[in-house]
Amino acid sequence: MKDISYENRLELSKTYHNIGMMHFYELNYDLALANFQQELDIELEILESTHPNLAVTYHHIARVYGKKQNSKKKLEYFHKELNIRLTTPQLNYSDLAANYHNLSLTYYELLDFVGAFKMNEEALKIACEHLSNDYEFLITLYCDAGAMYFTEKDYDKSLEIYEKAIEIGLNYLPVDDNISQTKQFTSLTYYTIGNIFNKMNNYERALELYQNAHQIELQMLSTNRLYIEKYQDSIAQAKTNLTKSTLE
Repeated sequence: MKDISYENRLELSKTYHNIGMMHFYELNYDLALANFQQELDIELEILESTHPNLAVTYHHIARVYGKKQNSKKKLEYFHKELNIRLTTPQLNYSDLAANYHNLSLTYYELLDFVGAFKMNEEALKIACEHLSNDYEFLITLYCDAGAMYFTEKDYDKSLEIYEKAIEIGLNYLPVDDNISQTKQFTSLTYYTIGNIFNKMNNYERALELYQNAHQIELQMLSTNRLYIEKYQDSIAQAKTNLTKSTLE
C-alpha cells in the first residue's frame, strides 16, 4: 500500500466508499461495514486526523451500526464524527446540527435521557441561530424534545415544546404538509398535544385537539386512512372519558 501514490490511494478509498454505499442500499450491512472500514483505514493513513472526509466516513459507519441494531457502536461513531466537525475551521452548521440530532436519537434509544436532552439542546441552539429557515428541521427537533418530556411525564414542558412546533408548522408549512414520506406534521402534532391533555385529565381540550387532527387530515390532498381511524378512535375515547368525568 505504501508504494501506491497518494492520489491512487485516495481514489481507492472512494471506490470502497461507493461499494459500501451500494451494499448499504441493498441492505447488505455486513458488506457495507467492511467496505466503509477499508475506506476508513486508507483515510486514516493518508489524511489528517481532523480531515472532513473522516467525519463523513464515521457518519456512514454509524448509520450501518444503526441498521444492525448496535446503538452503542452507533453512538461511538457519531461521536467520532462530532469530534471532527467541531474542529473544522469553517463549521457546516447544517451537518453539525444533524450530527447532534443523530446523537440525541441514539442516546434516546439507549434510554440515556440526560444525553438525549443535551444533544437535542445543542442541535436546537444551532438550528435557531443558523438554520432558522429550515422549518422542517426545527419542527423535528421540537417534536423530539416534546416526546422526550412526554416520556419523562413532564407534560407541561412537553406541551410547551409541542406548541412551539405547531406554531412553526402553521406559519410556514403548506396546507398539505407531508413533512416526510411517512407522516403529516400538523394533524399528528395536534393529535400528540391531545394525548398530552388526555394524560393531564383535560378531556375537553383533548377532544378538541383530536377533532382538529381529524379535520385537518380529512382536508389533506393525500389522506392517511390509518391516521383517520386512529383519530376517530381517540375522539370516541375522549368523549367517553369526558362523560365519565362529568358524572364523578
